[in-house]
Amino acid sequence: MEVFKQTSDGQKVLMGGMQGSRVLDGPAAQQMIAGNLLFPELTYAERGVKSTVAGIEKVGGKDAYKLTHTSADGATSWTDYFDVTSGLKVQSVLTNKTPQGEMTQTMVYSDFKDVNGVKFPFT
Repeated sequence: MEVFKQTSDGQKVLMGGMQGSRVLDGPAAQQMIAGNLLFPELTYAERGVKSTVAGIEKVGGKDAYKLTHTSADGATSWTDYFDVTSGLKVQSVLTNKTPQGEMTQTMVYSDFKDVNGVKFPFT
């Protein structure tokens, strides 16, 4: 039984699952496509994302660089935290504006392991 499936042709996103399916296009689709890239940071400049270094904060008891980002249309903002020592991304906080109000999602990355010379978080 398929719970959720998401596919894209690079312009539109088809989302489907147990409650039916719907198609996203325009800015919402582009945001979802960009968010599903393996390394979305590599496309920030071409997508018009505005980024600012906002200082250093503690994440998990360690110092981390805080970078704030805003989408080109200003509809979405998020913050990434990179460990000062290793340079690895250790946390992301995403805030979306929805009809129900702002919704915040926090992702914590840990247990980094080397895979063919690239460190990936396994947790």
